[in-house]
Amino acid sequence: MAYSIKDLEKLSGVQAHTIRIWEQRYGLLSPERSDTNIRSYSDLHARKMLNVATLIENGWKISKVAKLSKEQMNQEIQKIIETNDDVDFALVNKIVESGILFSEAAFEKAFSSCLLKHGMKGAYVKVLYPALVKVGFMWTSDQIVPVQEHFITNLIKQKLFSAIDGLTYPSDQAQTWLLFLPEGEHHELGLLMANYVLREYGHKVIYLGPNLPVSDLIKVMQGVDFSHLLMFAVVRKTFSVIQSTIEKLELAYKKSRLVVVGNFSTEDKIGASTETIFVNSFDEFVELNRVR
Repeated sequence: MAYSIKDLEKLSGVQAHTIRIWEQRYGLLSPERSDTNIRSYSDLHARKMLNVATLIENGWKISKVAKLSKEQMNQEIQKIIETNDDVDFALVNKIVESGILFSEAAFEKAFSSCLLKHGMKGAYVKVLYPALVKVGFMWTSDQIVPVQEHFITNLIKQKLFSAIDGLTYPSDQAQTWLLFLPEGEHHELGLLMANYVLREYGHKVIYLGPNLPVSDLIKVMQGVDFSHLLMFAVVRKTFSVIQSTIEKLELAYKKSRLVVVGNFSTEDKIGASTETIFVNSFDEFVELNRVR
């Protein structure tokens, strides 16, 4: 896959101007050049820039980094992951690197490290979600398709399904939560992580998944007993239907609390009853359930 220097800037956080200087002064990268002298970088270049950025973030000088072999660079980064408490930047880049390489083995190694350091909830908030956001920045390039995000997302889903399956089944007296994404929402990872958190805290979960028409949801609501409805709103364009969805759900079933997770403005909340709970981050959602 070919990357422009701007793509490398977005991926690594190192400014394009700085990358050019490092190439000239230290021979850090040797990109291909077009007839018009436009730089073109490979997956190996992208991987190296992620590793360079990790070392620079952890106090290395570029003059020393440039002299490291690939093996030495990997060894130094592994030391950072194993010895530092604040390893998020290094682990995020390692997850991104696994997507660039389409390497399940590299993902497994990075995931195991962040799970050991942070646990499942911390791994999602501190490493996995930021890694997907970083990869998502690459969507703005005409040359790069979001296949890396799909690759990483599917591996994370496998881990979440496995973690959920390993939890103890809740008691008959536990609260029951109904989880779904409204029409137009397909980004399921947050909802899956919420599934894990709720089950870990001893709640029952009825998981209905993404892109669910409100008419279908209301039919389900009429046939089961539950205490809470939970939906995520990630894609900004779906916010336009949130108010309508909330109104229909509040009218259809008044015995439950509706919890909506998303980055909402004051205008987005107009028309919702005081019973509806708006949560602006996943950390807030975790804290909401920690005190229940």
